[in-house]
Amino acid sequence: MPGLLRQEPEQGYHIFERPIESVAVVGAGPSGLPAARHLHEAGFRVRVFERQPYAGGTWTFEPDLPLQPKYPSVPPSIGDFVPSLPPENAEHLPFEKVQKDENSEERKEFSPPNPVYQSLTNNVPTPCMEFKDFPWPEGTEWHVSHTDISKYIQSYAVHFGLNEFTSYRTRVENISQLDPPPGQSQPRWRLTLRRVEDAPADSAKSTWWTEDFDAVVVASGHYGAPFIPKIEGVEAWAERWKDDIIHSRAYRSAEDYTGKTVLIVGTGTSGVDIARDISPHVTKIYQVRRNQLHGPDHYQRQRSFQLKMLPANGEHLPEIKRFLPLSGAEKDLSECRVECTDGRVVGGFDKIIFATGYQYSVPFLSDYHLDPNTLPHSPHQAPDRVLVTSGAGVSNLLRDVFYIPQPTLAFLGLSINTATFSFFEFQGLAITRVWQGWARLPDERGRRKEYERLVEAKGGGRFMHLMGHENEVAYVRETVDWLNADGARVGAPLIEGHSERWLEVKKSLFAALLKKAGLDPKEFGVKDDGEPPARVGDGVDGMIDPGEVKVQKDVERGGKPESIEHAAAANGAPVTVAAAA
Repeated sequence: MPGLLRQEPEQGYHIFERPIESVAVVGAGPSGLPAARHLHEAGFRVRVFERQPYAGGTWTFEPDLPLQPKYPSVPPSIGDFVPSLPPENAEHLPFEKVQKDENSEERKEFSPPNPVYQSLTNNVPTPCMEFKDFPWPEGTEWHVSHTDISKYIQSYAVHFGLNEFTSYRTRVENISQLDPPPGQSQPRWRLTLRRVEDAPADSAKSTWWTEDFDAVVVASGHYGAPFIPKIEGVEAWAERWKDDIIHSRAYRSAEDYTGKTVLIVGTGTSGVDIARDISPHVTKIYQVRRNQLHGPDHYQRQRSFQLKMLPANGEHLPEIKRFLPLSGAEKDLSECRVECTDGRVVGGFDKIIFATGYQYSVPFLSDYHLDPNTLPHSPHQAPDRVLVTSGAGVSNLLRDVFYIPQPTLAFLGLSINTATFSFFEFQGLAITRVWQGWARLPDERGRRKEYERLVEAKGGGRFMHLMGHENEVAYVRETVDWLNADGARVGAPLIEGHSERWLEVKKSLFAALLKKAGLDPKEFGVKDDGEPPARVGDGVDGMIDPGEVKVQKDVERGGKPESIEHAAAANGAPVTVAAAA
């Protein structure tokens, strides 16, 4: 049982002052679900909160478009959303409020449509995107549709019974520390939660309540806060041509661009994928690239590959210096011009897509943000305690997971250039083992030293979470060795690391990506040994159809507001009924 193994004070190791028994997991995607599974199987009382009406994270396609973001981006503290807390006149929680929402803007802001387009497939081969004890169905191709991936994730949630303790259509609005008992420093965590449902007469009903936990896993992803660079004139253009200028998260179908000339800002993964997707349909593509590549060698190699994947009807442009001022006489976007940093002036675009990525944003931890939207008002905003500043990364984490000042707060899904599903599961296993007392963390001084070594090696900002193949393999090997060595002290079962097949497939990643794009790996100097033999006979039959689980079985029996207290209590999570702040 969790907390059964109470460590005696040991020099150099973190001591949890009391057992961890209840855990909140924020997000029911491919990072949160495996963590919830392992925590639940370890005996913790687990509650999962997901603002979508179904599991799957960003992989479930929705034809609806999200609300238009701000141009340029808002600060990361409100990049994903502006937290909505109970009204000041609310005397007690739970509290309900019904308001008109004729255009569904309230519901779209609460739970934006996913950044998935119709033809999207995975870049990482499916054998590497596999959860433990849940193999892909027999005969699954390396690259499959978003529908297949959504089925896989949602089938996982059903197979392991995770929907039984998950609240869908529920957004975490705030996470705050509760004062620990006298003489202790280990706090509990209070989550302020909000559920939004359809109501009669084109209205939306919001319900707020709180629940308290011993520990929290933040697995909400980092594809909710679009990043739009600050370029002179972009705000005026975006305001004038709202239907013609989008962020890549609103891209849905190549057919929407038939016969158009399109400007794509960005040559990262989404920019390259979208360019190749629309190429057969459009007249011309202009794609803006960075003037200089920065970062580790493996990152620059990847970016170099992506630059070479420009379609035949595409042309690279240097960075945009400014969007030239509008006179007011322009009839459409094609009459407008941009000035590039080399002095070139280019126009004639029918559509513009900003494939400029996302900010890291955890608005429900507002006390731990420090940016132009927040004034220093909290001790958590000290340099060695703040989580997010510029939005380029999340600071003060041990191994991208444990919050250094208080490791009862943990994160998943931050690392990039990984095999995602399998990588995040190893991190979730680490959280489980540490919180159940089967693995040890360094004390705060040791955690800080390890973090400082990481920052010195990688630098801060966006490269801090960058992995790549060699770093990913080393990270997982070190994690498994650590968990198994500490686990041997208490007789814990061994955790298996990457399989030989996983390693074999992962080595073929670049070749597989090029072939997926219809390119010859040899032309790019990439060795292609072919795909390893397909696995036979170990698949899971009968993956569920996402259409059947659009409205998942919710822990709030039927979603009735009066059942919130009952449902949480039934799962062992205390619900606080108190006067609103």
